[in-house]
Amino acid sequence: MNSPLCDPVGRARASLQSLEAWMQVRVQPVAVEQCPAEWQRWQTELQSMRAALDHPQSVRIAMVGTTGAGKSTFLNALLGQQVLPVGVMAPVTAFVTLVRYHEAPSYRIEVVFASRAEWEEDIDRFIRAAEPGEDESDAEGVMKRMLNAMRKRIEAVLSLRLPDDEPWPDLRSLTLPAAVEQVLSGPGREVRTFDDPKEMQAHLKTFIRGDGALWPLVRQVTIVGPYECLRGGIELVDLPGTNDPNEARVEVTREFLRSAPFVWLMFPMVRGLTQDIQTLLHKEKLLRTLVLSGSYQALSLIGTKADDIDTAVAEQFGLPEDCELAELIQAYQQHAITNARKQLEDMVADLVGVGEYAETAQQMYALARNAPIFTVSSAAYNKINKIVPGRKDYGLEHSDETGIPDVLQQLRTLSDEVGQGLTGRTVHKRVEHLRDEMALFFRSRAAQGSPAVILARAALQQEVDRLVDLSQKALGLAQAQLDERRNTFIGRMQPLFRDSVRGVHRICLSWQQIHWATLRGIVEGHGIYKSPSSGRLHDFNSELTDPLVDHLPVAWEHYFTTELGSIRDELALRLTQAAEEFSYRAGKLAESSGGKSVTLVEQQLNAFRERVKFEKHESARRVTAEVGERRRELAYGMAGVAREHMRPAYMQASHETGLGMKRRILDYLTSAAKQTTPIIFQTIQQDLTEALGELESLISRLFEELAAATQEQAGLVAQNVTLDLDDAAVAPEIRQILDSVPALN
Repeated sequence: MNSPLCDPVGRARASLQSLEAWMQVRVQPVAVEQCPAEWQRWQTELQSMRAALDHPQSVRIAMVGTTGAGKSTFLNALLGQQVLPVGVMAPVTAFVTLVRYHEAPSYRIEVVFASRAEWEEDIDRFIRAAEPGEDESDAEGVMKRMLNAMRKRIEAVLSLRLPDDEPWPDLRSLTLPAAVEQVLSGPGREVRTFDDPKEMQAHLKTFIRGDGALWPLVRQVTIVGPYECLRGGIELVDLPGTNDPNEARVEVTREFLRSAPFVWLMFPMVRGLTQDIQTLLHKEKLLRTLVLSGSYQALSLIGTKADDIDTAVAEQFGLPEDCELAELIQAYQQHAITNARKQLEDMVADLVGVGEYAETAQQMYALARNAPIFTVSSAAYNKINKIVPGRKDYGLEHSDETGIPDVLQQLRTLSDEVGQGLTGRTVHKRVEHLRDEMALFFRSRAAQGSPAVILARAALQQEVDRLVDLSQKALGLAQAQLDERRNTFIGRMQPLFRDSVRGVHRICLSWQQIHWATLRGIVEGHGIYKSPSSGRLHDFNSELTDPLVDHLPVAWEHYFTTELGSIRDELALRLTQAAEEFSYRAGKLAESSGGKSVTLVEQQLNAFRERVKFEKHESARRVTAEVGERRRELAYGMAGVAREHMRPAYMQASHETGLGMKRRILDYLTSAAKQTTPIIFQTIQQDLTEALGELESLISRLFEELAAATQEQAGLVAQNVTLDLDDAAVAPEIRQILDSVPALN
């Protein structure tokens, strides 16, 4: 276990406990009687700090990748333990796996299941999908794969084998296996605790083995254990993609992707870098989604199976045929990193295009050029560290050669910079500020009758009034800028909304090229379906908004990051300048008193500057977090609006069977799309306008809190001004407080 000095949260707790002990023994007997209002304010601040430490900042990382990317092997390597079984996951499984840390030596699994209504809907979809289609001879590829994926799920839950050439029994009336009935009749979740990780893994296999009965009903599995790499608030989320016919489970995946501020895109290097990255980032428009949601700034690429390499390619890297395998792997990894970065830059260039936002475009290019890219050999790391037994020679002998230590270092960095490390440092700084404020308060109380202090307070109050005037002007300018930038941004969107309606006709024409069986899967999934034959993700809801969204990434990034960020930074600069001017004038007043007073006031002003700096950083962090959250909600909400308007057409089309069904499905969808598109875009425009207005109000409030904090700290300087005084005249109870101020670690 980390010591308090190495653990920021532990250090903050120790500091807070030290401060509370001092307050209880020394401060409370005096403060409750002599200054009850200040005592109550200090107690409120203590309560706020306790709450922050009880719920420290977490860091969620969404792992996205294609089937066969080796995510289970990779997770086992990071966790230092074989948690997820390798090679037993059915390709059609589609549930989220979340792993987090706790200090207890035990392990806990929480499984969230689908409801009975969702299971019955799965049955109905399967039955409808099995009904006669457009052309059975044409369905040999697409329809067979689609039915096979759905069939595996149904057969697994019912624990039976459906006949190929005989009529099926009434699937709705069959008695469910006891384990399945227990799950569907229960609370929807199961929690179990294990002392032995092997017992936990054995239990986990019952949910993720392809020959089990429960895996089709699982939505999410949460695994909690003493995994050191996750200490500090790290949460790893393995997202299965959207290859599930059940819309509710697809939405679970999308929600995690929406809420995760960090995304790891994983691809198996042996299968071809280009294909996997193009599929996920370009064809499935993940990069565009990440740009709109703001998460692209924290995108990392992880190439897996770096050791799975053909030794015959040595010549391509300028190496002799008899070179060491480790040397060849290293050359292969560097080649993969170079290619991946070039592809990422090219995709950003496709998004940016030619536009007026040169500064924002350059920022996006810079992010692509500097995005972290790792190449790892998880299997070799697991063998070297005896995490998983194995005899295969991967050509690597040291852990450092596998790339896994580099990823572990990134986890430690994230924990320290944006996870619990940030929480701990923030609270520790707040503890120091509160301690200094109380010490200055009681020192000023000791000299409150001094004529010099009375004059100094009056003079400083004039400077406080001046600072308030400057900060209010800065605040008014920032709020005017917010209003002006919002109106400009919405104005730029107006022609896009109008032009986007016309673009929907082109989208509808493209639907005609889709196989009838895939169309059936799409309407069954309310517009979302991943073809088991082509691997292509179809999202009609997103496609309907594509004519608008395709034009948004750079303008979106420019507004939410560049413009809002500049307003935030300009306000912080103006408030800092006002605070510096206040400090300068206050220092000049202290010089007139001479002697020890100069040093004492300068100490106060240094504390004031530090507090203003702290409040500025905290305000910037909160503004960034709120902007990011609203930005993600808006980005993901657009497709949601389209889905709700198209849902009746999906439901109607899902009942079509037999010859001519493709034409009838397309008639439903095309007609609905053309009729509802103006309404869809009008709704999106209204949502955008309302949300930006709400965001502006929220940012304005955060700005006001920053200005108020600056003014409050200046007021405390004036109230607690400390000049040279006769120590012998200090009351004994206040002397005890001042002599016992705790020194915090």
